[in-house]
Amino acid sequence: MPTIYDVAREAGVSVGTVSYVINKTKRLRPETVRRVEEAMQRLSYYPRAAAKALARGRSNVIALVHPINIVDFQMFLSTFTLAVGQVLAETDYRLAVMPLLREPKADLELEANVSARAMDGVLLLHTQLHDPRVEVLRRSGMPFVMIGRCADNSGLCFVDSDLEESARVAVRHLVELGHRSIVLVRQEGADSMATSVVHRLVTGFQEALEAEGLSPCDPVRAPTVAGLVQAVEDLLRCKERPTAIAAANESAVMCTLKAASRLGLRVPQDVAVLGFADSPLFPLLAPPCTAVFDHAAELGRVSARMLVEILEGREPEQSQVLLPPRLIARESTLG
Repeated sequence: MPTIYDVAREAGVSVGTVSYVINKTKRLRPETVRRVEEAMQRLSYYPRAAAKALARGRSNVIALVHPINIVDFQMFLSTFTLAVGQVLAETDYRLAVMPLLREPKADLELEANVSARAMDGVLLLHTQLHDPRVEVLRRSGMPFVMIGRCADNSGLCFVDSDLEESARVAVRHLVELGHRSIVLVRQEGADSMATSVVHRLVTGFQEALEAEGLSPCDPVRAPTVAGLVQAVEDLLRCKERPTAIAAANESAVMCTLKAASRLGLRVPQDVAVLGFADSPLFPLLAPPCTAVFDHAAELGRVSARMLVEILEGREPEQSQVLLPPRLIARESTLG
């Protein structure tokens, strides 16, 4: 589907000139008008959001806002971002990735960009339980969709994975394989429980263990890759070491496999390894890694479509979406 940018390129003029022709808001040379109109006809372009937006002084930019310090090995984020871009390619909106500074400056930085009208809408990633960025966007009236959930989601639009059910699926899979000692491993800082995804995953994992009659245990965590490898090594050296590890993210999977390799442990014979959010890397690992959620691209597509609907004045059919888990069983647990 052609966009206003395609018309400008075809006619050899600026996007602003195309907007002037469409909206008849400026006198232009007849030759210029003719070139633009012929380009529109050749491309079968019909003015939609872009022309209207430019006439109203809008940016036609959707910003993907996330913290600058998202942990290592996040191909999950790349998969999500590409899916958003594919949806927006069928519209006149462009995607801008906006990594914010660390707290407490993140909400101030976002507020400055919103005040400058640098974007028309926001996809808010890595949502916190009590997120100051949400209040900034609410006060400004800026349309936004959260990827994740707050503690109170009244009146908010979000798309999220059902992390509690994902934890139940993960624990049930490992228990059915005979594991009774299962530990959650994650690369996160000390304040990470303020983040919705971490809080829900950790809480859901503990509840899933209890539901299977297993004793809950504190997750193993560290803020850096090197620190997490060492922490997992220490865990696996214990006399009563776990027989299975559930890794919260890609970096935790890599660190767990590295620690097991250093100690000469076999996966899954000596320790089974499971990752929560599937990654394009997981099938390529040795052994390929089991996962329980493979909807990263769907998170991007659903949230992008929801925001576009809001920006174009339509009420989303569903404003709060939870995507279910799906077990992708591979050799890291099955052998």
